[in-house]
Amino acid sequence: LLVDGKFEQVVDAAKRKFCGRFELEPGTALNEALMENLYVVVIAILNKLPVFVVGKPGSSKTLAMSVIVSNLQGEQSVRPFWRRFPAVVLFSFQCSPMTQASGILDQ
Repeated sequence: LLVDGKFEQVVDAAKRKFCGRFELEPGTALNEALMENLYVVVIAILNKLPVFVVGKPGSSKTLAMSVIVSNLQGEQSVRPFWRRFPAVVLFSFQCSPMTQASGILDQ
């Protein structure tokens, strides 16, 4: 897998197949930035790993989170594929240089 970019090809194919299962609003483009955010965040959620989604404005961070929340609804998910996964509840927290861990925990 480490020869000639095969590993990257395998991961890219898995990401594309996985992201193709999301229900998107009409007019939403499943571009590379959105696919990367969806793939990484859902994998982190399912493995109970913390993840920070950072990037420039317009890099699909907020869109990825809203797509995940609207698709991962547990047994109430629109698509049968997502029904086997837990429901997700979004918790946003805007950090600043003055943010302390206690501020997050108090939410």
